[in-house]
Amino acid sequence: EITKVAGGRSSFSARRSKKEEKPDDGGVAAHKYLRGEGNTIAGLKDKKLRMQIKREEMRVKEAAAKAARAEILLPTEAGFLEAEGMEKTQRFTQKQIKENV
Repeated sequence: EITKVAGGRSSFSARRSKKEEKPDDGGVAAHKYLRGEGNTIAGLKDKKLRMQIKREEMRVKEAAAKAARAEILLPTEAGFLEAEGMEKTQRFTQKQIKENV
């Protein structure tokens, strides 16, 4: 994220803390990308190990959500542009394609 500073210069703003960001669970679609039951941290006395396991479980959930979101982008069938008459397909805009699909 870029913010404007006096004098016309731009600088990068600080990243949001992890507490402010809500991880996207991906919903039902992400369930098929999960790797089985997660590890349980109940009963662990070692704080460092507990946090490592917790972070890893969060990474697995985020990876499953990303995989589910990326699945939407995979085309199931190939498409093509068909011009009418003397039209050139390179002149089609993204907006025109979106309206006609």
